[in-house]
Amino acid sequence: MQGVNIRTWNRLLICAVLILFALNIWLVRTLLNATSDVQLLERSDTLRSSHTKEHVQQQAQVLSPDSRPQLCSSSPHIDRNKAIVLGHRKHTKDFLTIGIPTVKRHQQSYLEKTLDSIIQSTSIEEQASVTVVIFSANFDEELNNLLKVELESTYREHFTSGFMQLITAPNSFYPPLENLKQNFGDSKGRVSWRAKQVADYAFLFSYCQGLSEYYLQLEDDVISSPDFVQSIKNYLDVVTYKQWTTLEFSELGFIGKLFRSSELPRLTQFMLFFYEDQPVDYLQKYYNYLNAQEGTFRHAPSLFQHIGMKSSLRDKEQELIDKFFEDNARKYHADNPPAVLYSSMEAFSMYTPQLAYSSKPGYFWGKTPITGDTFLLVFESPAHLSRVVMETGSEKNPDDYLRSGKLEASPVVMMHSLDGTPRCADYRSIGKFTDGRLDVSDLETTLDFKTTCLQITITKSQQQWLLIKEIAVWVHR
Repeated sequence: MQGVNIRTWNRLLICAVLILFALNIWLVRTLLNATSDVQLLERSDTLRSSHTKEHVQQQAQVLSPDSRPQLCSSSPHIDRNKAIVLGHRKHTKDFLTIGIPTVKRHQQSYLEKTLDSIIQSTSIEEQASVTVVIFSANFDEELNNLLKVELESTYREHFTSGFMQLITAPNSFYPPLENLKQNFGDSKGRVSWRAKQVADYAFLFSYCQGLSEYYLQLEDDVISSPDFVQSIKNYLDVVTYKQWTTLEFSELGFIGKLFRSSELPRLTQFMLFFYEDQPVDYLQKYYNYLNAQEGTFRHAPSLFQHIGMKSSLRDKEQELIDKFFEDNARKYHADNPPAVLYSSMEAFSMYTPQLAYSSKPGYFWGKTPITGDTFLLVFESPAHLSRVVMETGSEKNPDDYLRSGKLEASPVVMMHSLDGTPRCADYRSIGKFTDGRLDVSDLETTLDFKTTCLQITITKSQQQWLLIKEIAVWVHR
């Protein structure tokens, strides 16, 4: 009987905790919906800055606890003309703004690698509809000036064109960064460091309002995959009818997170209100929850990879690697005439058949192929082929190669099945896979017809999934 009573009290206690949690969420959401921006209260003094001080706790002046940002009806006052120190704001609204906060690291800088990667991964046309906003977030004015000189020398043409902007924030923007809550068992220095990070993001969000239709958050130590802008546009089409607050293009932290720019005022507000309570990636997840986003909308493969081993927090190393990132360019420079691809195997996540044939990073990843499964490529126009190469498995997933399969060519599409998959006829076998790879050449002499379909057929079931890394097709001229 006593055990029953204890269980009953436990259930009642759990219910009470859940009710209190739900009430807390409702109150926060009500506050967020009732206001569109945040205003920081007057501060008694500005923050001190000194490049000789080792971290935020030593840089920031102790301010009154009463100066914690409050929810109110107007946004933090940001003089955008004073904030921008290189480049200029465009007169038209862009498709995308990329925000990159950066601070001086004690041992190594990755910012130029990050910027070079973005430049190399975007076309001239894309750069005309994208703005990269670099936020030099040092409290030390001398460090900000040094970065300005370096970036102006290296990327002058991109600042002149409006593709890049460099901004800084007044120290008076920041809330108190000392005597904060020590959540998660973090040291005072670490708490101050991550609290400043959250405030940095809030300044970026506030500055970037109205620049574009979408806002993408990156870090100063990442590289980009080729054509990432087009990949983002394609994914936006996929989720057109979904209810989303954040789209993710990397599995790591706060890297590669995309928001509608219309969301930035409330996101600014949210970050400043909870800046000392949680790390920024935790706050982003809570923000999604408060906005009723169900699940995670993550593009696969990831479009951004973390490369920074030395953190901006002194003596902190972080070997964070996104295992879903694919940065490798195609191995073969083939013709790959326009085609549509189909598979009877269920694709994992967004690793669709088309990725194995596209020039963009990615591959097809099918679940547990069985005998008789097919992977079909149908050309938009029949073509005389000279060579076909197909490679399966990858460095990260070496076991997911095709153990037993054949490739056939067909000159004609006869009909479509009920699920919309074309059915080709008069197949001719042109090769078999060996150790997950196939390479057939001289097809202009062995095939006496223009090829309309190429089909891989699984000839033996396997427990491992099938990853088709690359399909390369050459046309005889």
